Amino acid sequence: MSYDNYSTLLRLIEPHIKKCDTSFRDAIEPGLKLAVTLHHLAEGASHVSIANHYRLGRSTVSAAIYDTCEALWKVLQPLYLKSPQGPTEWLKVVEE
Repeated sequence: MSYDNYSTLLRLIEPHIKKCDTSFRDAIEPGLKLAVTLHHLAEGASHVSIANHYRLGRSTVSAAIYDTCEALWKVLQPLYLKSPQGPTEWLKVVEE
């Protein structure tokens, strides 16, 4: 993935995956969450191997992947998987 594509994707989903730091721990940066998720989606690697690769906990990786995939769906689905609206658009789908 190019840097420009990564940056665009991060900009789209960052508001959905950004968390606030607490007095107990610092939040994981949205860029790292996206990198972990793309690593998992591209390779199909286990959460344990990804956790070791990024030096994170397994449950942290699992939560990051879940949150980021949910944000990707929320943001990208309306842009790229629009449902046809009305009978004329459905007829266009049938004809194609």
